[in-house]
Amino acid sequence: MNIRTIDRYLFMVPAKLFFANLIVLFLILLLERSVRLMQEMSLLGIGIGHLAPLVTAMVPFSLNLAFPATFGVAMVIAIDRLTREREIECLSGLGLSPWRIVLPMVLFGLVAGLANLSVSGWLEPIGRHAYREQMAMARHRIDLASFQPGAIYSPTEDLMLTSDTAVGGRLGRLLVWSRDNDGSEVLASAASGSLRTDPDSALIVLDLVDGRSIAAQGGRAAGPLVIDFKQMSLSATLGEKARHRARGRDAKELTLAELSQVTQSRDGAKKWRQAVAEIWVRLARALTIPLMPLLILPLIAGSPPGRRAPAIFLIAGLMMASHHGINFARQIGAENNVPPALPQQLLIGGLAALIALIWTLGRRLPGTTPLSLLARLQWTRRHNIGRNALTLMLPGLGMTMLPRYIAWQVMRSTLAVWLFMAAVLGLIDVIEAGDTLVRAGAGLMGLLQYLLLRAPAALLQALPVAALGGPLVAFLAMRNTRQLTVVQTLGMSAFRILQIASVPALVMAALGFSLAELAVPRSEITFVAWWEKIERTAGEAGTVKQRWFRIGQDIVRISDASADGTALAEPMILRRDADGSLTQWLRAQSARHSAEGWVLVESERLDAAHPVRRFVDHAGIWQTALMPSDVRRLGTQGDKQDARQAARALRQRVPSRHAPAFYATRLAYRWALPAMPFVMLLLAMPVVFASQQPRQVARSVVMTAMAGLAFLVLDGVMRILGTTGQVAPWLAVWLAPALFLLLGLRMLLRSESVA
Repeated sequence: MNIRTIDRYLFMVPAKLFFANLIVLFLILLLERSVRLMQEMSLLGIGIGHLAPLVTAMVPFSLNLAFPATFGVAMVIAIDRLTREREIECLSGLGLSPWRIVLPMVLFGLVAGLANLSVSGWLEPIGRHAYREQMAMARHRIDLASFQPGAIYSPTEDLMLTSDTAVGGRLGRLLVWSRDNDGSEVLASAASGSLRTDPDSALIVLDLVDGRSIAAQGGRAAGPLVIDFKQMSLSATLGEKARHRARGRDAKELTLAELSQVTQSRDGAKKWRQAVAEIWVRLARALTIPLMPLLILPLIAGSPPGRRAPAIFLIAGLMMASHHGINFARQIGAENNVPPALPQQLLIGGLAALIALIWTLGRRLPGTTPLSLLARLQWTRRHNIGRNALTLMLPGLGMTMLPRYIAWQVMRSTLAVWLFMAAVLGLIDVIEAGDTLVRAGAGLMGLLQYLLLRAPAALLQALPVAALGGPLVAFLAMRNTRQLTVVQTLGMSAFRILQIASVPALVMAALGFSLAELAVPRSEITFVAWWEKIERTAGEAGTVKQRWFRIGQDIVRISDASADGTALAEPMILRRDADGSLTQWLRAQSARHSAEGWVLVESERLDAAHPVRRFVDHAGIWQTALMPSDVRRLGTQGDKQDARQAARALRQRVPSRHAPAFYATRLAYRWALPAMPFVMLLLAMPVVFASQQPRQVARSVVMTAMAGLAFLVLDGVMRILGTTGQVAPWLAVWLAPALFLLLGLRMLLRSESVA
């Protein structure tokens, strides 16, 4: 065989896998971030018209995140395929050494590294600046149409507004709190009002009609002034101006050419060090990509098929550690009295030495190497254990050997894809949060704690991909070994295969339900408290913490809370009557939970009457349904709360920041989530009856993937519409499953009739 043909083949195999996986992972990341962004916009009152420019600005960032993970995935799959089909043995028989085999893959890694450097060096800095500018502009153009009755909007720390109704462009029964730069506060309630924003001056103006206001000077109610008004306008600043903000506030917003100019000008020692460190960060990340094949080939090829999980986890761990090390080296180079490039150079040298050691230990391929020790970490008799476990979990099915075998193949593939995808998403999470962890000095233990706390959310996020990819991989593997041909010859119908494969789907539905209702809400509470500490240690102000909430008839604001939720800092409680008129303004320096309620320390109460009555207590009691466990949940996102909490929020028994439609949609989604694995399974079924021609199989796989992605897009968009009150909650959560269930049935019937 021509050597050039072999090199071209070894170059193209990972290249095809890389581009296919890059598209899929990039779309998944962009979709997930778009949904998250839409939720944030709905909370801030930002109109949906700002979504397109914000998502466009996120494209380079998502692409850069997906690059290293996708390349590692492509190399693992490519080398696994080469060893499973004994192609490496054939190449060795032709006289090609392991280095000669891996060389085309390294060359492709150089191409991918240059592409990654182009994205991180030029496109991502521009995208970061565009996103920051577009978000500032969006915050300065709050859309009245996106306001939801019952939701609390706090776009800055100095402004809060909420309304009970929103009809015809007018807000009804408003409550507004604002604070000036000098600490003066104004609290106003009104029967109705409207809102307008001025992006040039970064002002929000509220025109209020028929209401009452209390003005307090200097942050305390010394000499408060109560006014009943027919018409009044309140204005508050939303922060810095939106337009014409120079790029380069952060070194991450500068291209490589601009960073090079900074290093040449030496304009300030700190700025120069940050620029040099940033240049080497981008170079280091690009250089790690062509080194991956030298790491992956000996680890994967040195383990027999079916026993490669430890090697894969070691590869993922080394990738995470290298990225974390790059961030750590940047921090040392930018802030310490050492040459700013030296830490990155030492890190790259150490990584190259480690890979050289692994390559030396595993270079005797094919055959047993010292790295084969990893394969011994696998359980023995794993297939029997898995089948017996599946049989014990579902004893009532009475499956015979063949159906049990099919169910186990689908279950095993689904679990493998699930863990693999969750690991990839975890790697990307670490890449995204790595800078903050390094600045906080979290170290290796902090990295492991981050992964542990984010694991349930990553597993839940990877569940839809696993529910589709698992059956797809299993059916394709059974097609390649002609097992499906035997199954069809025995007369097993499509619906019988669907019934058998529904057993793993049922298991995945139960696991997904447990994650969404039990594991993720609990881990999120711990993660939010821990991450706030990390951000404070790293010196990051972060986004505005949403400390406003409703509890019963009270609207409450706290500036901070203890880790156990038993102590509150600077609580402020606002009360209104049934008509929405302001009745009481209660503040305290702190509050602690007791058996009688919350004890308010140094409290001050203003009763909105003429004249205003002011009461000062050293220790008052606040009777409320608020519990310490509710306080610990304040920082969690609403979509990561369990359905029971959503139901309690609708009854105003726990703190709530969102509109009732948000919690109603979350409550309805409780039963729609378990239906998702069955929909994905149905979409994957046409692969069973696809023609044996490779082109037809590829066409069926592409159609299945596109249908699955379309389902995720429609489901995400509909849930956003449900949470913003634009469609009914039951329609928001059930439209996508019902529609794609019918589509999957049609595809299955059509493919079976064609077969």
